[in-house]
Amino acid sequence: MPILLHVLQDQVIHKFNLKKEGTVTIGRKNNNDIRLEDREISGHHARLIIRKHNNPYMNALKEVLIEDLGSTNGTYINGKRIKAQLLKHNDIIKFGDHTFRYEDD
Repeated sequence: MPILLHVLQDQVIHKFNLKKEGTVTIGRKNNNDIRLEDREISGHHARLIIRKHNNPYMNALKEVLIEDLGSTNGTYINGKRIKAQLLKHNDIIKFGDHTFRYEDD
């Protein structure tokens, strides 16, 4: 099951289970699924799209696509600014000063 871990100084401060297919929004505004109170985070900063795996032999598994929603300060995966990217196990995601680790067993 895919999991997004909010990490601060190598400690997990929150765990988000991404088991349901659909969209998870991330941003500063109250109507986001994951709300980050930080001036460096856009109101609607990014979204995760959770869907069945593209490979028909693996469709019991989920894949997670992250998309930046035109944020001012960007979305970074493993230090690289992205617009959209499929997440892989142990990817490090940064929004401003917030760090997340994606895990998928």
